[in-house]
Amino acid sequence: MLDLNKNKGFLIALAGAVILLIVGIILWRGAVSKSQEAYDDIESANSQYHAITKKYDGAPTAKLVKAYEQKLKELNEMVGKMIKAAPEKKLPVFNPSSIKAEIRDTKDKFYDISSAKNIRMPEEIGWAEFLGPNVPKASDIPKLTRQFVIIKDVLGVLCADNAHVEEITVIDRNPAGTSNDDSDSSDDDVMFGDEGPTGRTSKKAETEEEKELYDAVPVQFEFRTTPASLYTILAGIRNQGYFYRVSRLTDDLEVQSMGEVSDPSDITEVLSVHLLVDNIKLNINDKIDSKTKSAKK
Repeated sequence: MLDLNKNKGFLIALAGAVILLIVGIILWRGAVSKSQEAYDDIESANSQYHAITKKYDGAPTAKLVKAYEQKLKELNEMVGKMIKAAPEKKLPVFNPSSIKAEIRDTKDKFYDISSAKNIRMPEEIGWAEFLGPNVPKASDIPKLTRQFVIIKDVLGVLCADNAHVEEITVIDRNPAGTSNDDSDSSDDDVMFGDEGPTGRTSKKAETEEEKELYDAVPVQFEFRTTPASLYTILAGIRNQGYFYRVSRLTDDLEVQSMGEVSDPSDITEVLSVHLLVDNIKLNINDKIDSKTKSAKK
């Protein structure tokens, strides 16, 4: 006869094992049921897809073609409006010697302005390597020209009286994380001829196609101002004659107090702003007609 007192521990363990077994069976049956439901949904969708492709022989209906053509027309109209809305001010023309002279003159100009207004800023204003004997390469002039106009225009905005900037800490012409270099490719960038492994155009090829529509040259600025002046600064950058885009904006609010904290007049707020400004060059004027023709084929 089984002695319950002597085998109490064994019986408890056995009961626990039975309960766990029952719970496991219930969970397993639920998982199998959900898996079967998902499988049935996939089969149903697959059957519908094959029925549609068989009915229309893989080609869209006339109604769908007409809708695509109307959508294409609307997109082309939107592109045309965007091109007309973009500023058309032409960039200055420099050679290696002339841009070096302009950089030096601009540096001296803003050094005088910042000194008069007690605005602390880097003396080289982002051009340290070209303020000495180094002369830029002719092949780098297009990019340097776009960086030059960004720095000149943004510093003009930041040094204005209504900007209330007290310090410019960083002017970086080559900010981290903005390189267009694709040398560090991931698995998604592996090329399979003209098409990806599933018969679709590879992701890298699609990205390169998109990059051809425009290119951006960035310059990073970090400065300190009042919270109320940030919108004035952004509007000033927007109203410049070139196509600028603020592609990154972060800020940190600092509260400073002098004297009695209970007196609101002794509390000042300072905004530390990290700003990335791109000069955008559109390359789509010559692509609209070709893309329209290829889309209609």
